[in-house]
Amino acid sequence: MKNEIKNFSSFGVMVDCSRNAVMTVAELKKFITLISRMGYNQVQLYMEDTYEVNDEPYFGYLRGKYTKEELKELDDFADSIFHDEKRANFEANLVGVEYFGEV
Repeated sequence: MKNEIKNFSSFGVMVDCSRNAVMTVAELKKFITLISRMGYNQVQLYMEDTYEVNDEPYFGYLRGKYTKEELKELDDFADSIFHDEKRANFEANLVGVEYFGEV
């Protein structure tokens, strides 16, 4: 087992959710889960006009948009996934230390 040295506390990716490319909440959750398994601990959504604005029904018209509730749901989901993944990685490293006798 080879231990990698991380040079950064944040390792992430930005997803373009503009230009008629709004992913569904379900697909974003799958993507977040996938990248967390690859060691990423951050995801950023690039959005130009693909989110809900009060009293502006034509903001992002015909392009798809996320509601405030959906963005909150995604934020909570990502926070829980990345937090759980960090804990799982930490616990796996502890098992490796015990198994290989490293200090």
